Amino acid sequence: MKKTPAIVGLLCASIALAGCGHHNPPSQAMPPPAPVTTPPAVSTGPSSAVNEAPARPRKAVIYTVDAAHGSDADNYLVPKEVRLRDRQHPARAALNALLRAQDTPIPAGTRLNSIAIADGLATLDFNRSPVDETHGEERQAQALEAIQRTLGQFPNVSRIQINVNGQPAPLGESGGGPMDVLRPGEKPQDAGGA
Repeated sequence: MKKTPAIVGLLCASIALAGCGHHNPPSQAMPPPAPVTTPPAVSTGPSSAVNEAPARPRKAVIYTVDAAHGSDADNYLVPKEVRLRDRQHPARAALNALLRAQDTPIPAGTRLNSIAIADGLATLDFNRSPVDETHGEERQAQALEAIQRTLGQFPNVSRIQINVNGQPAPLGESGGGPMDVLRPGEKPQDAGGA
């Protein structure tokens, strides 16, 4: 116990000497401490813009027949906003909503087997022709336009190839080849290949 005051005294002396700058020659002075920096905080909560995946649309627009105006509107499509059931694949979800819509110009019983989008081309494969050839050219054009407009809202799609059970469907002026989408405000004759 007698050593305790001596140790405490030595510690105090060491601290006092360390605090005095005149005991260290200027050439041997300790460099100033580096500033303490903390890495920026990264939020992982729902409001974090850093870690979020790109926003996926919750809604889309499909184009259906304007049934409210009767036969005067046989070739008139109206936009209809729908909630997407599959936000991971919005183009597929929008087409499926178009096929299920009450006033769709697509023939009943038509199903989308698959959709593949690569380099701006959306290849659609249906179980049957999405155009009812028994209803005349206007109705056929209306069905194609509904597909072109529905897919035209997606910036990663610029052209459409329509197949039926894996084979190109000779529809409209495309003769079975790809046709352009119709962007909002664009008329059918404005789009090449449509």
